[in-house]
Amino acid sequence: MRRFLGVLAGLASIMAAQSAATASEPLRFVTGPDFPPFADQADPQGGLTTETVRRVFEAAGFEVTFEFMDWRAGYEAALAGRFAGAFPYLWDSARDGSFRFSQAISALDMKIAARADRIAEFDDLDSVHGEIMCRPVGYATAEPFLTLLRDARFAL
Repeated sequence: MRRFLGVLAGLASIMAAQSAATASEPLRFVTGPDFPPFADQADPQGGLTTETVRRVFEAAGFEVTFEFMDWRAGYEAALAGRFAGAFPYLWDSARDGSFRFSQAISALDMKIAARADRIAEFDDLDSVHGEIMCRPVGYATAEPFLTLLRDARFAL
């Protein structure tokens, strides 16, 4: 069974899956820490995405709770079915096989940051040919960076 990773489009499916016997139990969601302004345990509302998820589900009549966990641990806990959903996670083909994704709640521009003494000019993706990309374990890699990795023009 596919779990929900990205919650808004899955609202109807979750609502249909709730039985009358468990309708009084809150829906549990997991998100990661320290990702302001989207998900941040230091924010009184938990961040913009957390507040959006809360409002959508509460408007549909559901009580919700949120747990902040390390990103990788939260992903694995959602995969194991311990949560009704997880957010915000970037879609990738590997995750798509295990989760249903909503439409984007928000969008981010992916940028490359490099030391000025390593890359003199950055005009296009070929400018980083042969360089090494640093990405935290458990994070997805967005296109077009996946293409660079597949073509061995970029090391991870």
